[in-house]
Amino acid sequence: MGRAAVDLYAQQIGASLETVTTFAKYVGGCPANIAIGASRLGLKTGIFSGVGDEAMGRFVRETMIHENVDVSYLYTKPDHLTGLVLLGIDPPDRFPLIFYRQNCSDMALTEEDVAHDMFQKTKALLFTGTHCSTPDIFAVTKKAVTHACESGCEVILDIDYRPVLWGAAGHGEGEERFVAHEVVSQHLAELLPHCSIIVGTEEEIQIAGGLKRVQSLSNALIVQKRGEAGCLVYQGEQIIEGAPFPIEVTNVLGAGDAFMSGFLRGYLRSESLKTCCDLANANGALVVKRHGCAPAMPYWNELQSFLKNRCLKTTESLHTRLGRQPVDKLFLLAIDHRSYFDQWPEEQTVAFKQIVREAFEQVSETNKGIITDHGPGDFRCIEKPGAVPLEFLNGEEARHILESWPKQIGVKVLCPLTDDHTVTLQQLKRLHIACLSTDRELLIEFIDPSLTKIAHIILLCYQNDIQPDWWKLPPHSDPISWAFISKLIDRHDPHCKGILLLGQNQTINGLVAMLKQWSTHIRGFAVGRSIWGAAAEKFKAGSEEDLKTDIINNFTTLVRKYNEHACRSDDQNSYAHNRTSPYSLPHEAKR
Repeated sequence: MGRAAVDLYAQQIGASLETVTTFAKYVGGCPANIAIGASRLGLKTGIFSGVGDEAMGRFVRETMIHENVDVSYLYTKPDHLTGLVLLGIDPPDRFPLIFYRQNCSDMALTEEDVAHDMFQKTKALLFTGTHCSTPDIFAVTKKAVTHACESGCEVILDIDYRPVLWGAAGHGEGEERFVAHEVVSQHLAELLPHCSIIVGTEEEIQIAGGLKRVQSLSNALIVQKRGEAGCLVYQGEQIIEGAPFPIEVTNVLGAGDAFMSGFLRGYLRSESLKTCCDLANANGALVVKRHGCAPAMPYWNELQSFLKNRCLKTTESLHTRLGRQPVDKLFLLAIDHRSYFDQWPEEQTVAFKQIVREAFEQVSETNKGIITDHGPGDFRCIEKPGAVPLEFLNGEEARHILESWPKQIGVKVLCPLTDDHTVTLQQLKRLHIACLSTDRELLIEFIDPSLTKIAHIILLCYQNDIQPDWWKLPPHSDPISWAFISKLIDRHDPHCKGILLLGQNQTINGLVAMLKQWSTHIRGFAVGRSIWGAAAEKFKAGSEEDLKTDIINNFTTLVRKYNEHACRSDDQNSYAHNRTSPYSLPHEAKR
């Protein structure tokens, strides 16, 4: 229960807020961050808060849904705006904040919003100190805490003291962590007896009355966050010390929320307090290396990997990959054929692509997407047409290009192969890093007459830590090469989503025949002219009759045939995977 807002994070590290020029937009607010963080660690979470009836409110709601957070009690408050926060990053110890929360939506909750039944299926209620900062929202918080206790829920307080949100500091002092304030102490003291866990920094415990005062008012576990020194848990007379995980700090904002998420994962799963501390400290440590709060929250597999291996590089790559939604299959319609459409008048190209888009929208398949050269789409090409070796659009760096694209668009790159792969691998490495840092899916396409050569460059990619989400490969009939590529994926990238079969202007019947040459990792197709090529020739000749029907029929036929062959994939591969590979596979297996 508490703040659900939008964080606007400075993208210029080390710059003052006066000199920052661009910001990244994330969900923010301590309770929202904890809800997302705990969800990523495998707990079932929900949010009790409010958002505005505007774009920022919808962004918060949609993000929560995407993160598997229950939004049944995330109320829309039409007369209030969603809160905003501007945040700067100037490590190691300056992280300025400006809160825009005057009469904001998450502070507009009413006592009528507290539904008694929300606690019937709830194991614990976590609330934060900010939702005690005005008389109205304090009344709402007290009612929620009372109902939670009556329903047998544990009540957990994250003190989360922000003096500026209590009116104890000026608007420009959002970074300030401690200002003595009698009203804060009084309000918290009224709720402490109902709590089973109380979490805060040394300064936050002090604002609640100090350790001895808190212990006299409550039998709760008291968890003191100590940053780089770890944590302490006071359980009656016993003190449990949680060891830190030393990591170079980039951004401390959100680390406390990650700490709380990790502690909750352990506590609500009945782990020992020592384990709870380890989970909390490690989770918080991972976040201090990252940009943002909510998107920086670790996933359970990632946290387990870090605790086991203490390898930050591996964990950082895993973080981005685990954030991607799993996909069993994907069918992409490609209209990014720049060399083909360059021969057309621009007006004719625009008109035909509009026909293709309208036909595509009429296809009922849910696992579909579209590849474009510009404009709306699911993937957009980034390579400079015809450039050998690989160059990006306008000769720019990949990161600069991606920062100008809408968030949801993935990256498709067509790589020309030459005898020397050095430049291509360097460019793909930069692109892979840019996709990880901007949280975009990467689809790499290689076209070459030899699948053997393609298999070799895929191996080189993996040896250079280039791990795309998708490989887009040509429909060659070479079962041994397909088997080898599948084994490369198994060995080097278990989080790869798979291979998409491209069309190369083959007929639908020809592509259907290729489906029989199956690889275990083929998860669909990314096809263009095989779908709309005949319609394009008709259109160019002046005919518009049945164009959409032809496109729809071709696309749905290929989808249907894919699905028919997919169920036979194991049988199709049983022979190919046992064949001897021409690529020195035994040597590769020893790596």
